[in-house]
Amino acid sequence: MATTACATTYGEANLAAHVETWTLYAALMSVAGGNTGASGTEFDAVDYDRQVVTFAADPLNDGKLVNTAAIEWGTPATDWGDAAEVRLFDALTSGEAQFYMTLSPAVACDAGAPVLIPAGQLTITFM
Repeated sequence: MATTACATTYGEANLAAHVETWTLYAALMSVAGGNTGASGTEFDAVDYDRQVVTFAADPLNDGKLVNTAAIEWGTPATDWGDAAEVRLFDALTSGEAQFYMTLSPAVACDAGAPVLIPAGQLTITFM
């Protein structure tokens, strides 16, 4: 027998509080990995690094977290390509993917153009 567990409102709040204190690193993926992340491809450029993300509970929406500051990768010196997904890892290098967000349409990360996600634009929702 297969069953699916769902979080209660109280459980969602506890999960959100845990993620708020968790250090997560945002990675840009040229190939989306989806739920398993097995086939995802992270950018590999001299001037690219994962960036720390800080979250806070969205006061207007139960079960949601939003990034509290812009996530900035800087300005690429060379074209990185198109970002198809943002993936949140538990480590600056390697680590395990914890969350992912598909970008549709993909975002061009071109030389000379800053790459960032503004504050309040990256949301994790617990349902």
